[in-house]
Amino acid sequence: MSSSSPPLSPRGAEEGEEDGGTGSGGGVGGGTVFSYGEAGYWDARYVEEGGAPYDWYQRYAALRPFVRRFVPPASRLLMIGCGSALMSEDMAADGYMEIINIDISSVLIEMMRKKYFDLPQLQYMQMDVRDMSKFSDESFDCAIDKGTLDSLMVSSVVWRLLSAQLRWSWKWTGYLNQGGSLC
Repeated sequence: MSSSSPPLSPRGAEEGEEDGGTGSGGGVGGGTVFSYGEAGYWDARYVEEGGAPYDWYQRYAALRPFVRRFVPPASRLLMIGCGSALMSEDMAADGYMEIINIDISSVLIEMMRKKYFDLPQLQYMQMDVRDMSKFSDESFDCAIDKGTLDSLMVSSVVWRLLSAQLRWSWKWTGYLNQGGSLC
């Protein structure tokens, strides 16, 4: 998929969301149900796409004024669900010095490590955001999430109910420094 190709459609509420994203369409809209919360879905997708960049929502250029206002370039950043987006690369080019990129897909992480081996500002780790125990308290000044919570919410009724609590947990249980930002 190129950066201009539309993403695979998330299933709507009418498409059997009670199953956690494991079945196939059967609701009003029909179609396929995507398992956005599962590593296997993303591994297969990134193999199919060959690591082509894709930015969900906005590119960094559109977000830059907001990010620069709240996140100084010397900040230690966590990019949650980095995917193949160019945001981290663009931020490194804009002077950000330490960006830890995490994603559930081991396929993607290996692709990104190879692609950006010469950019020491970017580090890549395979990790499920639902278990970030590899990080100690106050590890980051800012965490950026452009769509991971949306993916989890589409995949599971439980995650939709817990999303607000999860956002507060990241901020207040320690992964962010005191005064850190969640964008």
